[in-house]
Amino acid sequence: MPHLFSSEGLRALRDTLEVPKRLLLALDFDGTLAPIVPLPELAQTSPEIARVLGEIARQVNIAVVSGRSVADVSGRLGFDARFVVGNHGLEGLPDRVGKQAPEVVEQWREALDESCLHDLASAGVMLEDKGHSLSFHYRLADDRDAALAAIDRAVDRLRPAPRLLAGKCVVNALPENAADKFYAIRELARHTSSDMVIFAGDDVTDDVVFEQAPPHWLTIRVDSQGEARRARFHLAQTDMALFLQRLLAEICPQALA
Repeated sequence: MPHLFSSEGLRALRDTLEVPKRLLLALDFDGTLAPIVPLPELAQTSPEIARVLGEIARQVNIAVVSGRSVADVSGRLGFDARFVVGNHGLEGLPDRVGKQAPEVVEQWREALDESCLHDLASAGVMLEDKGHSLSFHYRLADDRDAALAAIDRAVDRLRPAPRLLAGKCVVNALPENAADKFYAIRELARHTSSDMVIFAGDDVTDDVVFEQAPPHWLTIRVDSQGEARRARFHLAQTDMALFLQRLLAEICPQALA
C-alpha cells in the first residue's frame, strides 16, 4: 500500500481537496495523534500537532474518535475539536443519548469479584472501566499468553456476553449492539453534511472504518511498518505533524505564510 507522501498519495490528497467540499477530518488518538506509550495515562498530543490542528479546526470540522472515554481523551488533545467521540463510538455522538451501555458495564463490574480481579492483576492485566465499556490492558504483562488467558476467564463471567474488540495489547469489551467507529464517523458526516471524509487511525479497531469506507474517502493507516491493511495509504506516526501541515497548506495557504 503506497505511502501518503508518494506521488500517488499526494495526488490523492490534492484531488480530495481540489473541488470545494464540506470536509470532515476524523482522527484516532492513541498511535495516531499521540505515540503509543507504556501507560495509557502518559499519552498526550504533541504541541506541534495540537497547534496545527487548532488552525485546521478553524476551517473544517475535526472529530477525534477514540477507544478512550470522552472525559479521558478530551484533556489530552491540546486543541478544541468540534467532536470528541469515545468508547469506539458509544459516547459523544450528537443527538445520541443512551443509558444501556453504562448499565451493562455496571453488571459486568459486579461479576468481576475480588478473586477474578486478583487473577487479572497477577497476570499483569490492568482493568479500565470507561463507563460505556471495559478495557483489559496487558502491554506490561511479562507473559502475554498468560495475560490473555486471564482475560478470557474474566470475559467468560460477563453477562450479557460482550462484543470483543482486540487492539494493540488491549481487549475491549463492549455491549453486543454497540456502535463502532465507522458508524460514528458516518453519522458525523451526515450530521455535518460532509461529502468528504479524511480518516487516519492506527489500531486494528480502526479496520472497521478502512473496510467499510466509501471509495472516495481518503483513509490512512498510521503504521511505521507500512502495513496499510485495507486503508488507501499509510503513514508513520512520526509523519503525522508533516501530513497535518500539508493539509493545512492545502486548505488555508495563508495560515503557513
